[in-house]
Amino acid sequence: MEIKPVCGSASGNTSAECIGCDIVSGKVNIPGGIIHSGRSVILAADPHIPIPGFLVITAKRHIQSFAELTKEERSEIGDILSCAEKALKELHIADEITLVQEERSCHFHIWIFPVHPWIRKHFGTGIQHLREVSQYAAAHADESIWHKVSDTAAEIRRCFGSHMPQAHFVTDKETEYVYQRSRSVAVVIRGCRILMERVFYFGHEFFTLPGGGIEEGETPEQAVLRELKEECGLDGTILRPLAVQYKSGGSAEYSFEVSVPEGQEAITGYDPEEPVDNPPLKEVLWMKLDEICERDRAFLWHYGLMAVNGFFNEIKSWGDELSYPRHDT
Repeated sequence: MEIKPVCGSASGNTSAECIGCDIVSGKVNIPGGIIHSGRSVILAADPHIPIPGFLVITAKRHIQSFAELTKEERSEIGDILSCAEKALKELHIADEITLVQEERSCHFHIWIFPVHPWIRKHFGTGIQHLREVSQYAAAHADESIWHKVSDTAAEIRRCFGSHMPQAHFVTDKETEYVYQRSRSVAVVIRGCRILMERVFYFGHEFFTLPGGGIEEGETPEQAVLRELKEECGLDGTILRPLAVQYKSGGSAEYSFEVSVPEGQEAITGYDPEEPVDNPPLKEVLWMKLDEICERDRAFLWHYGLMAVNGFFNEIKSWGDELSYPRHDT
């Protein structure tokens, strides 16, 4: 009989499954989606404790203690802790945090616990109250609180990227292969949300539309439906073409508005051309336009999102103020 590891949670609950492994594999629903997926750890809102800004750093390897981390893993965790704290304070989510790491769980993780005013008022700030606060939050949560947890995670994700150091800048040589083949991408809308993929290429994490290279003998239409099925597990129907972008060297990028069955759920799939052990495709999720950073949003307009019903009116409703990202000189 297989014995599965048991992991504890801040509320005192335990599970026959390893919650750490479930977070890494995407088996649990993460409020607001994963905030950051690094080389060795994941940063996300705690899936069980409904406290806005209560975050957990989870190791991708199934290890138990800090002593098992490599030098590179310890360095990455330090960067993530620093950037998460900056985001929490910059967004005025919390002016004080508590870090907790315990080995009673069989999967290494660090809790980033925000000290909200109501916590300070009713429980104080001592670490001894962590479990009591978590149980109180879980017992008094309703749907609106979970929405707040999700929205706060999205806020942190947008802010987090501006603080997290990048591995290196992408060079023209690295991106040449992208333009050697023509590509097709899918614009899929459900309500007011856009189907997006969180990917990691060349040391950078970003959000993009489902799609990929057109294979020999394929039409752009056939390619976009195949890619949507492979990467997101969805059966698509093309509604109409949106845009064609011609690249140097004769290749092109085709974008299509695609519908999918209402009851069909998107899953994180695979790219058969990418390595299985560390695939660039990390997560598939539905995102609102204001949850996507300006850089990644720019590519959506590039792919013809403005022509999709509703989004032109969205742009017309915007104000006249400048919002171009600022760069320190």
